[in-house]
Amino acid sequence: MTRLIVFIALATARVVVAQPTLTPHPIEVLTRGVPKPGLEALQNEYRRLLSNQVAAPSNRTLLQAVADLKRQDCGISDDCLKKLAVLGGTIYALHVSGAQDPQGAALMVGRVVREDGKLMIGPLTVKEPKKGNETIEVTMMRALGVLIANAKLSSLPASREVKPTVETPPVPVDAGVAVVKPPEPVDAGVTFTPPPPPPPEPSALTSVGTGTLIAGGGVALIGGVLFGIGRAQAGALDINKDGAVRSDQAASAVTANVLQGVGLGALVVGGTAAAAGLVMRLLAPGDAPKVTASVGAVPGGSMVFVGGEW
Repeated sequence: MTRLIVFIALATARVVVAQPTLTPHPIEVLTRGVPKPGLEALQNEYRRLLSNQVAAPSNRTLLQAVADLKRQDCGISDDCLKKLAVLGGTIYALHVSGAQDPQGAALMVGRVVREDGKLMIGPLTVKEPKKGNETIEVTMMRALGVLIANAKLSSLPASREVKPTVETPPVPVDAGVAVVKPPEPVDAGVTFTPPPPPPPEPSALTSVGTGTLIAGGGVALIGGVLFGIGRAQAGALDINKDGAVRSDQAASAVTANVLQGVGLGALVVGGTAAAAGLVMRLLAPGDAPKVTASVGAVPGGSMVFVGGEW
C-alpha cells in the first residue's frame, strides 16, 4: 500500500505598502520665550510622528533643501512649499506653525502642498488647552500629535499623477473612391494684382504688458499697506527684557507676523509682475512705418515724391 504524504507549508508574507514622500519644513514657533531644549524636543517629536506616516528625505537632504529655499513665507505661500517639495525630491511638502493664544492654549496650524503647487491638506488648526503648570512647548507637543493624526498623511497618493494620453485615431482611407486630381491652372493672359496686405495688428505684448504692469503695481501697493500695518502692530507690542510678549498680546503678535509676511510676499510678487509688464511693453514691436508715394510733372520730365513716418 502506497501512502502519499502531502506537506503543506504555511508561510507568512509581509506586505510593504509604499508611503507618500514628503519634505517637512521645520516647525515655526511664533511664540517668543520658548527655551532651546523645548524647541529641539518639539522638532524631534515632529520627525518621530512623521516617520510613522510618510517617507521623508534624510536630514542632510532636508537641511540642504531648506538652505536652498531662501524663502520665509512657507507659512502662507503654496508656491514656497511647492519649491520645497521639488528641492527635497518628494511629491509633497508640509509646513507646521505653533503659537500660544491669550488663554494659554497651544494653536498648531498645518498645510500640505503637492510639487505642482496644489493644496492637498489644510490649513488644519488644532487648539489644545494647557494643563496645570506645564510649559507651552509641552502643550504644543500634545497638540502636534493631534494635528498630524488629523492630517492623515499616510492616505496621500504615494505616486505622481499620470495624465492619460489621448491617441488620435488614424483617418480611414476608402480604397474604392477614385481620387480626382484638380486641373492645372491655365494662363489666360490676365495679370493678377494681389490686394495690399492687411494692416498689422497691434502687438499682444503691449496689452498684456499694460495689464501686468497695472495689476502688479496694485498688488505691490496692497502688500506695502499690509506690511506697514503689520509692522506698526508689531511695534505696539509690549516686549519684556526676555524678548517675549505678554500672554494677552500673543494673538496680536501672530496677526502682526502674518500681516508682515503676507504684505512682504505681495510686495515682492507685485513688484516682479510690474517689472515684467514694463519689460513686455518695452519689447513690444511698434506699428509698421507708413510710406506714401506720388508722381508729379515737372519741366523736362517727372518727379517722384516720397513721404512717410520712420
